[in-house]
Amino acid sequence: MRLPLRRRATDIGARLGGGLRRSIGPVTITCLLLGLAGCLAIFNATFHRVAPLAFVARQAVWLVAAAVVMLAAAGRGPKFWRRSLPLWATGAYAALLLVLLCGERVNGMRGWFAWHGVFIQPSELAKPIFLLCLASRLEYRSEDLRNGKGYLSLLGLFGLWAVPLLLQPDFGTLLVYGATFAVTVWCMGGRTWHLLATGLAAVPMVAAACLYRPYLWQRFAGFLDPEGAGQGAGWHILQFQRTLASGGAFGCSLGRGVWSNTYLPLGHSDSIFATLAEALGFFGVLPLVLLVLAWAWYGMRRAQASSRDRFVSGAVLGMSVMLTVQSLIHLSVNLGLMPPTGVTLPLISYGGSSLVSSLAMIGMVEGMTRTPDREE
Repeated sequence: MRLPLRRRATDIGARLGGGLRRSIGPVTITCLLLGLAGCLAIFNATFHRVAPLAFVARQAVWLVAAAVVMLAAAGRGPKFWRRSLPLWATGAYAALLLVLLCGERVNGMRGWFAWHGVFIQPSELAKPIFLLCLASRLEYRSEDLRNGKGYLSLLGLFGLWAVPLLLQPDFGTLLVYGATFAVTVWCMGGRTWHLLATGLAAVPMVAAACLYRPYLWQRFAGFLDPEGAGQGAGWHILQFQRTLASGGAFGCSLGRGVWSNTYLPLGHSDSIFATLAEALGFFGVLPLVLLVLAWAWYGMRRAQASSRDRFVSGAVLGMSVMLTVQSLIHLSVNLGLMPPTGVTLPLISYGGSSLVSSLAMIGMVEGMTRTPDREE
């Protein structure tokens, strides 16, 4: 009896060791280091507060949890996600609906579950699940993607996930979902005119949202004329400009930011790139921009390498696009190229749900392109 038990234990140990070796690689290590850099950036943005270590400590705990999720996802291949997708999708969508009923309202948006000071945002955690559903639909509709019926099927899927976001309302996250949907479908062979027609059809909806939520139009007006709305909707944009100007080419070093620590709102989350730009300067934050572009290139290459499996290709492409789109939106807002949206910078900004979701997507990209189905 002892010999079979020893062999079984040896097999289990070898399998765990092999899975861990597949999970840990240059990409996952780099992302964990970025998560640690994010903790430093959050401390730089909050050190002047009464409890400067509070935000950093919470983010560090979330980073540990997110690292476990990433390594677990990196050890799973496409067969696992195909088989378990109905369960994941049901749970994620149920959470999006449940938060509308009993979620915590923050800044006019009911989008968080709160428990003893811990906030969980279902719309962030649902991102990889939405992309897996989209990839599954892209695989199923591969033959008729370029006709109206196939595209409407995909658009219906997007609408199903968009409705809870509209009801919260979380327009920033909806923008990330929508842009990712459009880019992914186009890259997977969708027709350009289908997407353009959808965009035109969305214009009246955006106008209606601006009428129903006047602050949306105020943000657009403040973006177009920040000086004229300097004491209102243009305030945030003016502080972005002054914070970037204060940083200059080489920055004023960590912990010495004047504008970011005095006037810039949400310097640890929505405005963290501008906060870093003041501390490190243009050349200090340039590597971060290059890393975003490098991730986009890496994701495209991994998707192309998996083109024989449309589920894997669509999922990898979607997750790469979503992280890139969210990063570019955050950078654009902080650089004054877009109205404020409330979108965080993946891996860097404060937020546990966003951190878990981002590292989960990175782990899935690694796992689905490197883990053979037969090893699951």
